Amino acid sequence: MADSATLTTARPKSVAHDRPIVATLVVAAGTIGTLVVLLATGTPLVSAVVIAMTVPAAAVDVQQRRLPNGYLLVSAFALVAGTAASALSGTSNHASGTVVGAVSMCAPLLAVHLWSPAAMGFGDVKLAVLLGAAVGTVAVPLTLVALALGAGGTSLVGIARRKRTLPFGPGLVGGAIMATASHPLWIGSVTAAVSGGISR
Repeated sequence: MADSATLTTARPKSVAHDRPIVATLVVAAGTIGTLVVLLATGTPLVSAVVIAMTVPAAAVDVQQRRLPNGYLLVSAFALVAGTAASALSGTSNHASGTVVGAVSMCAPLLAVHLWSPAAMGFGDVKLAVLLGAAVGTVAVPLTLVALALGAGGTSLVGIARRKRTLPFGPGLVGGAIMATASHPLWIGSVTAAVSGGISR
């Protein structure tokens, strides 16, 4: 009997021990997969790296309802270092897009945070600065597309799960990934619309 009890209690411990390993592998695969997809769709290297590096922060937000400053600082360092390197090498002229993108994506969230801190955490605002800068480097209007996708996706999940509050970090990261990965389609559509209007 003692041996049976020992075996019975050992299994849950083994499963619980394996969960962090599996979660780590899933997050790592998501990060690498995001980077590969963004680079494959022509996203600039700096933007792709910054967005991909926010995936682990979003994963923590799902579990703990917080966005760790350490994760965000690593992404911020990558953004600053990559932008500076591109500017010094003369391979990028998107500095204004980086700044405007950061402001346009974080401003609405900052307004909500100031109005009701309980409704919007400051971590979401900081994340929006990073994502807005990365997406804005590709095209500033995409920051609004990313924000709309993030808010819409989070709302749909909340409705499906019948929850009034959800972490917003995953929605922001997911919106940024979708908007940036599909940027050739968005930019092509806008260009065609503008060209058609001019030709008329």
